[in-house]
Amino acid sequence: MPLETELSLLAQALSLHQQGNLAAAEHAYRQIISAYPGASRAHFGLAKVLSELNQTSAAERAYLQAIALDPNYFEALANLGSLYLFSGQLNEALAYYTRAERLKPENPEILSNLCYLNKEMGDLDSAQAYGLRALQINPDHLGALLNVGMIFNENKRYEEALSYLQRANALSPGHPLVLHNMGVSYAALEDYEQARSCYLAALEKNPQSVPTLYGLGIADKYLGNFDEAESNLKMVLALAPDDLAAREALAYLQLRLGNFHEGWANHVCRALSTQDRTVPPQLPQHAQGSRVLLLGEQGLGDELLFLRFAHSLKARGMRLSYRGSLRLKPLLADQDLFDEWLDPQAEVDTSAFDSVLSIGNLPYVLGMASTTEIPPPLKLMVSPEMLERVGERLSKCATNHFIGVTWRAGTEQSERLLFKEAPIQLLGEMLKNLPGSIVVLQRHPKPGEIEQLAQYAGREVYDFSEANENLEEMLALLSLMHKYIGVSNTNMHLMAGLGRTARVLIPYPAEWRWMEEVSESPWFPGFQLYRQDRVGGWDEAFASLSRDLHSIYY
Repeated sequence: MPLETELSLLAQALSLHQQGNLAAAEHAYRQIISAYPGASRAHFGLAKVLSELNQTSAAERAYLQAIALDPNYFEALANLGSLYLFSGQLNEALAYYTRAERLKPENPEILSNLCYLNKEMGDLDSAQAYGLRALQINPDHLGALLNVGMIFNENKRYEEALSYLQRANALSPGHPLVLHNMGVSYAALEDYEQARSCYLAALEKNPQSVPTLYGLGIADKYLGNFDEAESNLKMVLALAPDDLAAREALAYLQLRLGNFHEGWANHVCRALSTQDRTVPPQLPQHAQGSRVLLLGEQGLGDELLFLRFAHSLKARGMRLSYRGSLRLKPLLADQDLFDEWLDPQAEVDTSAFDSVLSIGNLPYVLGMASTTEIPPPLKLMVSPEMLERVGERLSKCATNHFIGVTWRAGTEQSERLLFKEAPIQLLGEMLKNLPGSIVVLQRHPKPGEIEQLAQYAGREVYDFSEANENLEEMLALLSLMHKYIGVSNTNMHLMAGLGRTARVLIPYPAEWRWMEEVSESPWFPGFQLYRQDRVGGWDEAFASLSRDLHSIYY
C-alpha cells in the first residue's frame, strides 16, 4: 500500500473516531492493518477505539502491537500505561509510564501520572519528586497540585499540603477531591470549622463520598455537633456497612453520649488484633459449667474496665479462662475469677471452650443498656512487701502528705483521643500554694519536664516515674497518695480498684468512659472531672481544680 494511501485511510479512520462513530472507526483501522500490518499508527488508533468500547484486553493487545512496531511510540506507551493504571495493574503501568518519561522527560502529564502512580504504590518520595517536577514545568497542573497536596497530607506536612491544595482549588473551584483533601489538612491542624466547610462543599458535588462523610462526621464530633456527627457516620455505614473505622467512631460517640444499646452493638465490630471475628458474639447456650475463654483488650486500663463484667459470667456458673496481660494477675489474686490465666503470646486451642469472647464485648453480650448496670471496679490487692518498700522511699520526702501527678498519657503519634496531655505549667502553678510533697508518677517524662514542674511549683518534686514499669509498685504508691491529679491513664483504673478517687484532667473531646458534659462519670464514681474547653483552653479547668483543692486545704 502506498504511503499516501495509508495516510489517507488513517485520516478517514481518525475522522470517524473523532465523530464518535466507533464501530466504523474500528472497521477502518482493521482494514488498514489488514492491508498494511506494519502500520503502527493504525494499531494505535484501533487500541484507542477499543479502549473507548471498554474492550480492555483487545485494546492492550493493539497498544502492544503498536509499541512492538515502534518501541519509541510515546503516545502508545503513555496510553498503555494509563490503561494498566485504570485496570489496577500498577507495576505494568509504572513500566510503560517510565518508558514514556524517558522519551519526553519534560512532559507534565506523564510526570503527574507517575506522581499519582507512585503515591498509590506507597513510594511517597518518588511520587513527590515527580509531582514537583511536573509543577516546575506547569505550575497550574491540577492533577500534580492535587497529588502533591495529598502526598504532603500523608507525610503529615499539613500546612504545605494546604498551599498546594488551595492552588488547585483556585484553578478548579468546587472540585470534590480537592475540597476533601483540604478538609483532611484542616482537620489534622485541628481547624475543624474549616474542615467542616470543605467537607460540606465537597459533598455538594459528591454527596455519597464515604471518605468525605466520614471526615465530616469526625469534624462534627470535635465541634460538639453530636447529632450531626452521628447522622453522618450512620450515612457512611449505610453506604459502606463494612467500614470498621466509621463503626468504631460511631460506637465511641454513642457510648460517650450514653446510648449504650446501640453503642455496644457497634463496638462489637471494632478492629481488634486479639478478637474472635465471630459477629455477633454470644454467650454459651447453657451457662452452668460451660468453659469461656476471655481475650484481653490492648490497654491495661481497658482490661481492668471490661473485666468488671466477668463477675456476671462467674455468677452464672461459667468457668472462665483469661488470655490477657499477666501483669494484672497478682493484682487480682484474691478475686477468684479465673480458673486459669493464659499467656497472651502462646497459642490456645479454642476448640476446648464453649465460647470465646473479647472482654470488650462483655457489655454487649450481657445486654448493658443503662448506667445502673455498670459493675463496680474490681478490687485490687496491694502487696504488703511492696507497700513497705515504697513507703520507705516516700518517707524521705519533705512531708508525709503526698500529691501524685501525671500530665500525659499515650503517644503523640497515636490518634488524638488516645493521646492526652495537660499543660505542665498550669499544673505546676496550681500546685504552688498547696501543702504536701509533689510525687511525679508520669510514665516516661520527657527530658527537663520534671525540672520544669519543680520550677512552676516553686519547690522540689519527687520523681517516682520508674514505678510505671512495675504495676504492683505503682498500685502501692497510689494507695499512699492523699491526692492524685492526672490525665486519664492506667493509674485512674488502679485508683478505682483501690476504692479511692482522683481528680481527672480531661482533654477535649473526652474519651467515651468520661462521657459528655457530666461532672462525674458513672464508670468512676466520686472522681472529679476537669475538662478542657472545645477550643483547647485549660484555664477554667485548672481554675476550678484550684478552687476545689483550696477549699479542702484552707
